[in-house]
Amino acid sequence: MMMENKIVSILICMLLTASVILPCAGSLKANYKPSSENPRLETFQNNCAWSGEGDNLDNWGITEEIDLSDVISPSLEIITLYEILYIGDDDYGYVKLSNNSGSDWTIIETLQGYTRGWTTLEIDLGNWWGESILIAFEFTTEADSISDGWWIGEIIVRGSHAIVYFEDFSGYDIGDSWGDWTITIHSQPPNAPPNAPKITGETNGEAGTSYIYTVVSPGDGDPDGDDIYYYIKWGDDSPPIEWEGPYPPGIPLSVNHTFTSEGTYTISAKAKDTKGEESKWGYLEATMPVNQQQSQSNSQHYPKLLFLQFLEKTMNTLTQVSSIPYNFYR
Repeated sequence: MMMENKIVSILICMLLTASVILPCAGSLKANYKPSSENPRLETFQNNCAWSGEGDNLDNWGITEEIDLSDVISPSLEIITLYEILYIGDDDYGYVKLSNNSGSDWTIIETLQGYTRGWTTLEIDLGNWWGESILIAFEFTTEADSISDGWWIGEIIVRGSHAIVYFEDFSGYDIGDSWGDWTITIHSQPPNAPPNAPKITGETNGEAGTSYIYTVVSPGDGDPDGDDIYYYIKWGDDSPPIEWEGPYPPGIPLSVNHTFTSEGTYTISAKAKDTKGEESKWGYLEATMPVNQQQSQSNSQHYPKLLFLQFLEKTMNTLTQVSSIPYNFYR
């Protein structure tokens, strides 16, 4: 039952987003950068802090005090990965800031949903220029939580000229505590192949006629959100379409094709993401029972054919009549 709820929750998250990550409204317009924009994140496997998982949690991890008194254009950069799901009751992740040693906290980013791998989150801290601040990461769950939790890989506060604060948890051992969080290792999930393409188009047409065939990897297209190339084999003597693209997930490739001879053909298509991972083959069977040119030719000459058949029968009759002996008529 928990697994079914988790699947339902993931589908809800996917429907509510058109982007890779699902930040909630009310943040300071944080900038999210997926791992595809930072090759280092593709193989990120360092110590990180994990929020934990379970029901009715309120787990905090808080940085040391960060002095922004001489920092021009301060900003916060977080390497993060999370699966904070909601079904029934809500689970949330909050990035908070305090400029009075933790007496009061301001939410600067709210997280809910999931990321496809490690992601860089950037938040402008210009409103706190010249102050001394603390940054906190709060993970809250309700009853019957199905969230896997929240991971923080690196925390960087930088100005226009220098890094002011840096934490990568390399000074901790696996299993150590960071506030209520636990130090662990969580590597980048392996790259998944695109979904096998679905092919649509004419399946019972006329040879010699051009038809449009559409190829697209269904659902998310690619589980990692990567762009997709398509390869198409027509099953006849024509050359294949070799890795056309890339196309964003869910955007189809439409191609015109003409089967010149009568017959049944198996159209095959495969997808490949920008990391080189290939999908399984997708198939569509198309039958071209009638040649268009032959059909048109037959229809044009049909009256003439009928006349020739009539003439042939008439000549046969006259021949038979002329072969009757003369004395037959007497």
